[in-house]
Amino acid sequence: MKALLEEPPFWFHDLGSCLHDCLAVVLLARGFDPVEALGAAWQFHHDPAQVRGEEFYYPAPRPTLGETMFPFHPIRARWMHPVDGAVGWDGLRQSLREGRLALAAVDNFHMPIRPAFGDVHAAHLVVVWGYDDDAGEVYVLEPTPPLYRGPIAIADFMRARGSGNAARPATRDYFFAGPRIAHRWIDVEFTGPPPVADAAWVAGVIRSNVDGFRAPAPALPGRGGLDGLRHWLGDIRDRASDGDAPVAAAALGELYGVGWAAQGAAALHADFLRAAGRRLGSDELVQAGRQVDRLANEWTALRVFGAHGSTGGRRFAEQLGPRSRRLLAGVEEALDRLDATAAALTPEPAVAGADR
Repeated sequence: MKALLEEPPFWFHDLGSCLHDCLAVVLLARGFDPVEALGAAWQFHHDPAQVRGEEFYYPAPRPTLGETMFPFHPIRARWMHPVDGAVGWDGLRQSLREGRLALAAVDNFHMPIRPAFGDVHAAHLVVVWGYDDDAGEVYVLEPTPPLYRGPIAIADFMRARGSGNAARPATRDYFFAGPRIAHRWIDVEFTGPPPVADAAWVAGVIRSNVDGFRAPAPALPGRGGLDGLRHWLGDIRDRASDGDAPVAAAALGELYGVGWAAQGAAALHADFLRAAGRRLGSDELVQAGRQVDRLANEWTALRVFGAHGSTGGRRFAEQLGPRSRRLLAGVEEALDRLDATAAALTPEPAVAGADR
């Protein structure tokens, strides 16, 4: 059997993860603007029970990934957890036969198109756009550099899909090894056309995001919003100051993995604001985008600091306080500016399509 969809487009963001890149490819293929769809929601949430050492980790306080990442768009996205490789492979092929691209979790150690092939284990995502059982090939798009678009052997793909993603010291990525790949994949469906991104809609999106930071829904697991961010950074600082060196290293290392979702969200929201500002002729939106963009770069610095600290011990912990305070102050300033920007766009609250 064979199914081969139209060759998908390429998309990449330098501050996003493989999750952002792969979702953007699917969005583009369906005529959605990736910056608008991925960048509309800006939020922070942390639930220690969810955290996993995977490049594509994204906190999901709502029931599905789609409800978390696309609250303003008619897009469903959910993680599929097949009981075994055969069920997972059947699910991917069924999605392709129905004309839907699929996002597959893999271990780079078994992917011949990745620099880590045969070297280090690391959880990663690729876009699947076709298969040919007779030729023994599956067609993938790897938008995260180095770019690859074409076939690989099904045998290699299945090894990558079923990998234990071993965390052995000599053959692992420091941050993204450990959790089993377990043939997981993301199913994405579109239930309608993109919204009309006029001034009222953009203002409603901004107000919803600001409310989410200042007064997150209390029923959600973990902690969210500005208080959740403050609590998480304080917890990292406390653990990093602990007398146990491995505990300190693990805490600082968490900044790198968990911070990637926050870094990508801030960077894409900055792009969203600037694009909307140019489209609507609003200098206030453009300036707000620049301010949020500075926060994305603060996240980058914080992640790199955590990566160094994870191997450098407790001496890095004392530097975390000033860095955290700078980020928190920047978020508060950005929220104030966004409040004023939304008011300038439309004086009355607008329904943005998300129930926070």
